[in-house]
Amino acid sequence: MTVYCRMVNTDVHDIVLHSPLEKSLQIVLVRDVDGKTFWDALDEAISPRIKLPTPVDTSALSTFSTLFQGRPLNKGTIIFLTWPDSTKMLVSVSSDGLPSGVDATTESTNVISALFDVFLGSDSVSPTLKASVTSGLTALLNG
Repeated sequence: MTVYCRMVNTDVHDIVLHSPLEKSLQIVLVRDVDGKTFWDALDEAISPRIKLPTPVDTSALSTFSTLFQGRPLNKGTIIFLTWPDSTKMLVSVSSDGLPSGVDATTESTNVISALFDVFLGSDSVSPTLKASVTSGLTALLNG
């Protein structure tokens, strides 16, 4: 119960992002979408969370834009976002099973934090995902 109380009173984003463990988020597309549409939606969620973009941030966003633009993302496509630590994020994409390699890397802490915030921050795009992560971590840590 102690962990749950701490997680309710502290932003899940901060707890998870700054934990010394590798973290991954698996996104599985439930319908066909072109890469531009996917990137535009993601960029629309990320960019406002970066108050004063640095050249490193702009470069990271450009890398992700290039990764998704012009790429068909079919139903079942898997996108892995992996944070080996709070200063680095790896992106892996596969339309035929689990990704086998890394398609992009960023060390932009602003982009990493903003992307993490999209899913686990106070204004999460998916409150049910955030609640599920909070519940799962509470169960795991209180196990």
